[in-house]
Amino acid sequence: MDTKSTKSKYIDNSDPGNLPHTRSEIQGTVQWLFSEGASTLEEARANGFMDMGCFLGFEIKNEGKGTDVKKSKRGKVYTTGKLGQDVTLGVELSTKEVADMRKALIALMGSEVDPLTQAALAADTTVDLPAFDANAKAAKLNYAYQLLKDGKDVREITTLKLTVGINELAEGVDYTLDKKLGMVRFINNDTLPAAAVTAKATAEAIKEGDENYMLGIKSMDVPRRRGYSRILIWDGDPGSNLVMDWEPRKTDISVSGGFKVDAENQSEVKIALNFTSASETTFVRS
Repeated sequence: MDTKSTKSKYIDNSDPGNLPHTRSEIQGTVQWLFSEGASTLEEARANGFMDMGCFLGFEIKNEGKGTDVKKSKRGKVYTTGKLGQDVTLGVELSTKEVADMRKALIALMGSEVDPLTQAALAADTTVDLPAFDANAKAAKLNYAYQLLKDGKDVREITTLKLTVGINELAEGVDYTLDKKLGMVRFINNDTLPAAAVTAKATAEAIKEGDENYMLGIKSMDVPRRRGYSRILIWDGDPGSNLVMDWEPRKTDISVSGGFKVDAENQSEVKIALNFTSASETTFVRS
């Protein structure tokens, strides 16, 4: 019987000095391309891939589980091996660019909806506050109340005039105004409104391209995404900086951890790409 071991033509173990070599080291970033909703590779290629941007890094998540083969003998049970193998493979991407819309949609498990826009309000345009009265709906001291126009928040206030009956309230004495959010707080117990407040405001427009323009996400609308993903790992090698190229493969996308905002660190979110097909090739730099 031939007992000679099989040797890969790509690996030279004859000289221990060849391993490790500097090109086997990876310190770089990960690029993710995603064709959402595609059920086949042909469909993914036809639909195109969205560039999800570069990530700080990734961690390969792999696991193999086998079912124990149990034997028994006179009151004793022992394991003689394993049957089958349940293999899972995926990667966990990490990024600190949480406000990137492509990543925020996944982090909030949401879908894109209408952005935050606002038509400019001319001087002394009537806007709405709650209909206060002397009973259960009287205004509360130091509570914040949103200015509204046609049922929508009014923001970026330039001027505001509040009157109750014939009495005009004074800003800084009777109320304070958060001009950016369009929220009013009544701060004077002696003039706390117990009747309808007439509010007239001037407000700036909010449109695409403005610094105050914001995109909209409907949270918890898409808890899991599916499609085809291609992963590219890059490092700083000036000659050949593509380290690994994972051919497009079917994936389930989910959030593997929440993100937080604090004053001392950048926010971070981790996104899990779980591979659900097993026939693709991964190319590794030689």
